[in-house]
Amino acid sequence: MAIRNNEYFKVAGGDQIKLIPSLNDNQEWIVGLSKYINETFV
Repeated sequence: MAIRNNEYFKVAGGDQIKLIPSLNDNQEWIVGLSKYINETFV
């Protein structure tokens, strides 16, 4: 995915793309989001 996005970015005039890790790939973030949803909406 990073390679394809970098190609699109350069074609669109970009110089260098820097990708960061996704938050929703972290177990603690998922648990925190679930807790927030349950406390706020349930």
